[in-house]
Amino acid sequence: ACIAHLPRLAMFEVDLRGAAVGVANPRFSGLAIPESGAIHSSQDGKQAAHHPGEGFAHWKGVEYRLEVPESRVLVVHFSPELLDEFEDLTGKPALPEGNPSVDLCSPTGLAFRRFARYLWSELSQGPGLQGCRVAAGKMEGALLALCAEAVQVPAASHRDGRRSLDRSRLRTAEEFMRANLANPISVIDIARATGVSVRTTHLLFQETHGMGPGAILKRWRLEGVREALRSADPVAGTVSETALAFGFFHASQFAADYRKAFGERPSETLRG
Repeated sequence: ACIAHLPRLAMFEVDLRGAAVGVANPRFSGLAIPESGAIHSSQDGKQAAHHPGEGFAHWKGVEYRLEVPESRVLVVHFSPELLDEFEDLTGKPALPEGNPSVDLCSPTGLAFRRFARYLWSELSQGPGLQGCRVAAGKMEGALLALCAEAVQVPAASHRDGRRSLDRSRLRTAEEFMRANLANPISVIDIARATGVSVRTTHLLFQETHGMGPGAILKRWRLEGVREALRSADPVAGTVSETALAFGFFHASQFAADYRKAFGERPSETLRG
């Protein structure tokens, strides 16, 4: 991979497939940003999967291991000098140790991703920004500040507040899903609408509903079709039109899912 440098920051992008990477004594702290696929991390006894929308934070001197089935990853390394300067200015570390997962679907997280992508694009073009010391320093500080705001490490004293926040996020996700029953939305769309990572979105639904957001969305769509068929004119109404209105575009799969959910064919529901 080609590495681009500023005085206190380094970036590179790499395509990995079937890779296992172990770093015993990292020289830098930084963030790995999966842009496709997923990376699986093991660090300080904690294991996690990081999908697009969720970065992996690692720290100087803390051993970690990554396993990557297939992913394109943008990596940002911050120098100790830059991190020390940030802590001196703000009184807090930019990358507090303890939580390797960084939410990049929040507004600040999205801003960090966009800015990191822009900066990498600029640096990979060759000399230019590197030659302007003042501009380079501003860029370094801005990227680290956005990264620091995106990092989320919930404290034990904030658990009650976090539960309330999680309920609010879950309601936001559910409202978004119900408003888009007929649209081909993905879990990434739900996460963006909710302002959290894909992984957090899955956890919210698993903890509350015992299933992921995709399964919930399908169930609500099937229930919507069932209610619509029950109230439709059995002469004028059609199963295919009703199914399409709720985002089902594959007739055979829809019919199988419907029968599995309700124990009858959709045409039987229409006939009453």
